Amino acid sequence: MADARLVSLLALALLSACTGPEAGGEPLGVGPMEVFAAEVEPVLEERCASGGCHGRAERPLCLYAPGQHRADPARLYLDEPLTDAEVEHNARRLAAFAHGVSGADSLALRKPLAREEGGCWHGGGDVFSSETDPGYRIVERWLATRAPTPDGGTW
Repeated sequence: MADARLVSLLALALLSACTGPEAGGEPLGVGPMEVFAAEVEPVLEERCASGGCHGRAERPLCLYAPGQHRADPARLYLDEPLTDAEVEHNARRLAAFAHGVSGADSLALRKPLAREEGGCWHGGGDVFSSETDPGYRIVERWLATRAPTPDGGTW
């Protein structure tokens, strides 16, 4: 019985801590959307956004891609360009995995990087063979363009 009360108290404490963003708060900073759409999005579509990887709604890094997961379920499996809202969703999701750290230190780049090159375990295996991989460099450059936070750090 004591265990059940402890679990209930812990659950209540966790739920009360999850208040969400403050009204009027600043959205997560992202780099230039035109650069993301032209350079980063193709890397994500080719290497990350398949249905077996991040092209699923339940993934923390959930990505949209033509012919894959889409914001509008009626568009699933249609090989048509992403909407502006879908591209923005992908940019914000990727930026969230680099929130508070430099791009090279972020989960957005460390998880898909080969472990022998300084990456960490990634269920999808090595997406980037090294830090000189062209796809890695594209994502890293875009993440470096994020606006600074009010305290001078990075988003």
